[in-house]
Amino acid sequence: MLGGIEEALADKTVSALLGSLNLRGSYDASTIERWIADRRIDGLIFARCTRQEEGLVSQARQAQIPMVFIAPDENFAAGPVFVARNREAGRTLAEHLIALGHRRFAFLGGPQQSVDAIERLNGLREALAARELELDPANVQFGESFPAQGAAAYAEQWQAMPRASAPTAVVCANDTLAIEFLRVILQHGVRVPDEVSVVGFDGVPEGALYWPGLTTAKQPSQALGMAACRALMQMIDSPEAAEPERIDLPAELIVRESTGPAKGSAAKKPR
Repeated sequence: MLGGIEEALADKTVSALLGSLNLRGSYDASTIERWIADRRIDGLIFARCTRQEEGLVSQARQAQIPMVFIAPDENFAAGPVFVARNREAGRTLAEHLIALGHRRFAFLGGPQQSVDAIERLNGLREALAARELELDPANVQFGESFPAQGAAAYAEQWQAMPRASAPTAVVCANDTLAIEFLRVILQHGVRVPDEVSVVGFDGVPEGALYWPGLTTAKQPSQALGMAACRALMQMIDSPEAAEPERIDLPAELIVRESTGPAKGSAAKKPR
């Protein structure tokens, strides 16, 4: 995402300041508050804006500083929103798994208030419903955050299930969760994808660096960063111009070794 922002600024005499809101394990917005108060910035790009940022958004709005939002979990109607087509990506991953003969699914999410996670889950459910399949609520789990501890706990739970009733496909709301799920079940000697297929979202580079490689829906992060930055520069240069309300970009399905035909299915893995 930062690479896309930098690319959008490459031909301009403009610099990007990076401000983290979580340092040393605690939330601290004071640096960005000072930027706004001192008018050190001409525009703001919020990445994954949450309810905690309401004060910052209000301060920037009062200072008439243009804002854009990438993949927000809270929409303050304060500027254009740039997102990936998460529901569509959820459907695409589900359709890939259904084509491989999978009928029993699980979903591992991060925080339940994450818009991205909910949209991905909704896409999964839509694809299943179109085939008259359902997602067992017992196999839908959320955690307090996206770090991988919840995936490890569910992996222990999954490997203890009878194989005749365990989900044969586990859809994780991001690649970190999927990688942790894989790590734990592989430690237990589970064969992937012979016994279970695993998919993630985001397309982090680590997903391709180990065996089995992770099937994922790759987020258009760089393109989102570039589009958001270009829109912000247009808002700064031409305040009277109409702003885009929402831009959504497609994710890319990347098929690797972590998905294969469901056991007992006649389906073949696509080349």
